[in-house]
Amino acid sequence: MVVVKVEPSSKRTNPINIGEEEETTLGRSELENRVMGYWDLLGNMIGDVQEIDVSPTYECVGKYIRVRVMVNVSKPLHQILRVDVMKDGIESTILLRYEKLLDHCYRCGRLEHVVRECTNATMMDGLEDYSVQFGP
Repeated sequence: MVVVKVEPSSKRTNPINIGEEEETTLGRSELENRVMGYWDLLGNMIGDVQEIDVSPTYECVGKYIRVRVMVNVSKPLHQILRVDVMKDGIESTILLRYEKLLDHCYRCGRLEHVVRECTNATMMDGLEDYSVQFGP
């Protein structure tokens, strides 16, 4: 399960922050389709979307939205997504948090082993003093 963090901000960086006027203009089902399409797009950048956990009003619950994705375990996990949401050449940064993962390496981000079994040559220097960029 991937949890996508949505920072409260302007419409520029949070494109699903749609005002009442636009909601009325779009109609409820079109608004739902737009929001679900946005989350599906982000989820597909991480892996194959299995499920999107949204509230009945299609809003974020707090600062996060849950998207269940199937990921390729032989590749490192994404920590962030950079997306040009408004298609104006300016990328927004979206933070990712993972839930319910089995054993995975906090050093290299792969799901096929744990830190003590990591053989990533670029990460081997200072084995005891490693940076855990993919976890606590």
